[in-house]
Amino acid sequence: MCRNEDSCFMSSLIPFFRSIRGFQSLASALILFVFSENLGYSVAFLLLLAFSYSFNDIFDYVLGNDIEAHPNRPLPSGALSLKFAAIGCTILALLFCAQVVFISSLHEKLILITGLCVSALYSLFLKRWYPGFAMPIWSAMTVVVFLKASDVETVCYVLCLMFFIGRELLLDIRDEKTDRLLAKTPSLATILGSWGRPIAVAGMIIPILALLFFDHQNYAILSIAIALFATSLIVTYQSADKMELVSKAGYLFVLFAPSL
Repeated sequence: MCRNEDSCFMSSLIPFFRSIRGFQSLASALILFVFSENLGYSVAFLLLLAFSYSFNDIFDYVLGNDIEAHPNRPLPSGALSLKFAAIGCTILALLFCAQVVFISSLHEKLILITGLCVSALYSLFLKRWYPGFAMPIWSAMTVVVFLKASDVETVCYVLCLMFFIGRELLLDIRDEKTDRLLAKTPSLATILGSWGRPIAVAGMIIPILALLFFDHQNYAILSIAIALFATSLIVTYQSADKMELVSKAGYLFVLFAPSL
């Protein structure tokens, strides 16, 4: 138990940072900024990611999903209180809305707001009732929001979507046993069966190889980040602790790479 409110607040910051996938969100926003040179949009994307992760964790905890599937996460483990998580999530939502107001482009505003709505629907409804379709929809939304800040070719959308779905599919394979118990309909991993793992690996490897052929400085950090993250998932996804450790190392590299 905390002795006072200040100590409770400070002791909740690190678990909340874990809940919003702090390393992942910061690294993704930095990659976007290097890729697009659009600071305002990158900050909004960071807030969108942080809110989405927090919102998803809250509903997974309230509905009992994480108690079975991810007992070591901040909320089900007791490291983070539901009240603190809810307040933090609300603040992130308000900061996101404020940041969107300051973005001049109406098109970018609509993309970001649509991304927020899809993310909320995913956590509230889609992932529990239609997980086989929800994951590709959420992946496509994330890719569109990420790349829309830059003038990129259609092939970039395809490659990033392949990678993102491959990553999410590996995570679905890891959680398949609990998903069968908690989801109302089969997940994509269950639908694909034994084909799921090779499809997931191919979905990540092909974009990495393709991106390495782009002779452009903005693709360098993106390629390194994807390679590091994909390697950590492919090699260690069966061990949650190892996956988290290797993933954080990859994200830290991305955070400091621009200064090298």
